[in-house]
Amino acid sequence: MFTRETLLVPVDGREQVLAVLRDALADAPAEQRPGLERALQLVEAVRHDDDTLKADYARRLLREAGVDPGTDEVRAVRVLRERIPGLGLAAAVDLAARAKD
Repeated sequence: MFTRETLLVPVDGREQVLAVLRDALADAPAEQRPGLERALQLVEAVRHDDDTLKADYARRLLREAGVDPGTDEVRAVRVLRERIPGLGLAAAVDLAARAKD
């Protein structure tokens, strides 16, 4: 069976950011602790799945190019293929559709 696979591997730096914040919090003086604790809470609250990360990435690329995927799907697909080396047509169509939502 044919499936359209978006050939992107989302990179989420959340775990690295959490580790840095936890390390900083462990060694922080008392006056810095409230701010670091709040930052840690905010980062912990951010949870994205792969589909969300892909859609956000596509939206960012299209926004930078001045393309609205909701009104200009053909141009959106073309821009995504230009900006993501090796992205196939079916994957670009899928990614442009994700960016519309």
